[in-house]
Amino acid sequence: MIPSMETLLVFIITSTIACLIPGPAVIYAILQTTSKGFKCGMDAVWGLQVGFFLQVLAAACGLSVLILKSTVIFGFLKIIGAAYLIYLGLSFVITKDSGEDMSTLSHQKKITPFTKGILINILNPKIAIFFISYLPQFVDEASRTPIAQIFLLGILFSLLGTAVCIFYILLASKASNKLQFFFKSSLFKRWLPGSIFIGFGVRLVFSNE
Repeated sequence: MIPSMETLLVFIITSTIACLIPGPAVIYAILQTTSKGFKCGMDAVWGLQVGFFLQVLAAACGLSVLILKSTVIFGFLKIIGAAYLIYLGLSFVITKDSGEDMSTLSHQKKITPFTKGILINILNPKIAIFFISYLPQFVDEASRTPIAQIFLLGILFSLLGTAVCIFYILLASKASNKLQFFFKSSLFKRWLPGSIFIGFGVRLVFSNE
């Protein structure tokens, strides 16, 4: 059921490299850390990994394949995921000087960094594409339990992603303590993160995958 040690070693190396490339999830965790502190950053990380685990489960059960085969469902998820990323970007841009943003107003008060982290990874169909194209490459073709192997490899990838995220927010926490003036400026706190997430959303909408 478990791939060979050589296969696992190659998987760990390539997965670590993939996790080190910052995407919406890592950037969101970093921004939560620099703007609200290490605890909020960790809350975001746990939420992101819950969303990641659900994607792993979907890939292992074959749900991701079904979604990708349906252009309607996939297109719908892509639009929803893009809309959510753009919403996050706007929530940073519309941040008030007091530190409150539109995500903390009225009925949005209950949306925590943990919940947002879950939604970021669940609503990103590119994660499903990645798992379907990446994980099977490390499955033993002679194995009678390919689904179990995909699940285990997905969990291992998720653990590596968690370690990398924690590494990034530790660096972000130390940097924000030393460069408080920079990280509290409106350019970094509002416009830069807002532009990044809006860019992620627009890119997702117009991606061909």
